[in-house]
Amino acid sequence: MKARQLWWLLVLVALLGLTACEREAPPEAWATVHGPDRLPEDFAREGRLFVVFAPEGAEVPHVHMGFPPWSDSDPFFAMDVDGWRGEQPLRLMPGMTGFPRESLDGVPPGRYQLQAIYKTDFFFHQPVAEGSWVSEPLEVEWPEDRGKIELRLGELLPDELPADRPNLRFVRIRSELLSEFWGEDIHLRAAVILPSDWEDSDARYPVRYNIGGYGSRYTRALGLMEAGSDFRNDWYDPANPKFLMVLLDGTGPFGDPYQINSRNSGPWGDAVVEELIPHIESKFRAIAEPEARFLDGGSTGGWASLAMQIFYPETFNGAWSFCADSPDFRRFQLIDLYEDDNAYYNRHGYLIPSKRSIEGDPEFSIKAEIAMERVMGRGDTFLTGGEQWGAWHALYGPRGDDGLPVPAWDEHTGEIDPEVVAYWKDYDLRLYLKENWPEIGEDLVGKLNIWMGDMDDYYLNPGMYRFAELMAELSDPDPEARFTWGRLQGHCWIPLSHAEIFRQMAERLEASGAGGD
Repeated sequence: MKARQLWWLLVLVALLGLTACEREAPPEAWATVHGPDRLPEDFAREGRLFVVFAPEGAEVPHVHMGFPPWSDSDPFFAMDVDGWRGEQPLRLMPGMTGFPRESLDGVPPGRYQLQAIYKTDFFFHQPVAEGSWVSEPLEVEWPEDRGKIELRLGELLPDELPADRPNLRFVRIRSELLSEFWGEDIHLRAAVILPSDWEDSDARYPVRYNIGGYGSRYTRALGLMEAGSDFRNDWYDPANPKFLMVLLDGTGPFGDPYQINSRNSGPWGDAVVEELIPHIESKFRAIAEPEARFLDGGSTGGWASLAMQIFYPETFNGAWSFCADSPDFRRFQLIDLYEDDNAYYNRHGYLIPSKRSIEGDPEFSIKAEIAMERVMGRGDTFLTGGEQWGAWHALYGPRGDDGLPVPAWDEHTGEIDPEVVAYWKDYDLRLYLKENWPEIGEDLVGKLNIWMGDMDDYYLNPGMYRFAELMAELSDPDPEARFTWGRLQGHCWIPLSHAEIFRQMAERLEASGAGGD
């Protein structure tokens, strides 16, 4: 071979080799996450890692990352982790799933507090919850510090009950029913607020079972009992009726379990009614009679209290339901699940809003909200995101062969699957009452008390209007349901004080003829 030909061949080989190297070179990591300094032997090798870009001065960690799902919400990114020993740092690559910015290139320049959250216990649906590791926030200049960012996991949030306080106790019991369903130990938690004279008395008390808004934990009792709070003042006012108050826990493997049996989360309602309630009532001297048990809650708790009263009509003596999720799936927010073809676009081709202002100005769409939930979930699906739409699918829908809820619509296109929606009918409260009123009506007379603003932020009032229409039609017996509508009132309009709620429950208890020692 001539020297010139050999020279060109060598050049060509070198160029091809350079091109191959460029093509095979991995992309540069934009940050690294280190395991904790003291690595426990049982460090979870599987989980989901979140990194949130919080503005300077923001409270961290962000318990509700990504919400509300506005285009200018704090950016966060996530990825599944498998096989990580924690000894070597995780290299964070640019392709991590993100919201509201789909890529790192969309994060606006500026100063941020970056924080990493490594979620390992998926029974608790929130990223920042028991079983999660969190790093100290790190101030960075973006994008100048890209590639130089190092975060270290420093704290494991323990699965421990708060310490008892005066007139406040915390309960954790193993559920036989849920443990059998899941094949592992599952525990139920609750807070119990005791009457002021509980320690010095042998009296028994009626019980108010309270269910909070979406994802509310039992630990919210700490805030209620803070010195100077309106609730605490009402609680210790000797003029008000004395009750036990039990705060149920709003967390589960797919989000808030709504305290109701489901095909995906298991026999949750039965576990609460058959295991948790008897335990609490025996331990804290409750009047263990149906006439002395009352339910209340707002938003998620509004629907859950209503549903528990309806599905367990003989167990409770009334539900005080505020701003409840839709009880009629012909108006599931603004979707008619039985007639519409798409959950993201209406029949006119416009995006369906999920939230509005009191004046009616749409704030974000269902499609955007589910896009946010997709980043929260393992496998980049909203079904495991632990947020509102994923929780509804877990509660109402069937269970797939993969152990996940079967979606009622395509999470990317919004196309509704009528065969899956058919399963949801079991939880359509209006439909359930219409079909079962002759059998359960006598046990529900006078027990349904409902408050709803007519400009609910999440479009929940249209479904409640239709529920009220059914209540007006039912007879033999008359439901004697009570509806109170708030003109130009939004989500979680609760016009009653705690003192008034206790008085109304006490009046119903007295009318029922039940009492303590």
